[in-house]
Amino acid sequence: MIPPDNATWVAVGAVDNNTDQIILVAFGQADVVFQETDSNQTNLEHGAYWYRQPGSAMGFAPNDSISLGNADTVDYEDTQRLSLHTLGGSGGWRAGSRTGIDSSSDVSTQ
Repeated sequence: MIPPDNATWVAVGAVDNNTDQIILVAFGQADVVFQETDSNQTNLEHGAYWYRQPGSAMGFAPNDSISLGNADTVDYEDTQRLSLHTLGGSGGWRAGSRTGIDSSSDVSTQ
């Protein structure tokens, strides 16, 4: 995922395709949201802790505690986390407490 040219602010989130309702979304300045981070490091922006590790994942969390392999695996019950894969075009791993969304047609991420 890359920001549109000249984007100042971006929204990143997930939608339930069965209800067309937003599962979760966070907003931030594009240069912070898409800034590369070191392993398990985050950048606080507009109330969310953002990370983007090429070859792994990007997303946000409600605090600075993340655990990245191919995605953030901290607290599977946390409804305020979004983690998207950055390789392979397989989409996301989690939208809130919903995991395995990369193999589901029930959730769209943007």
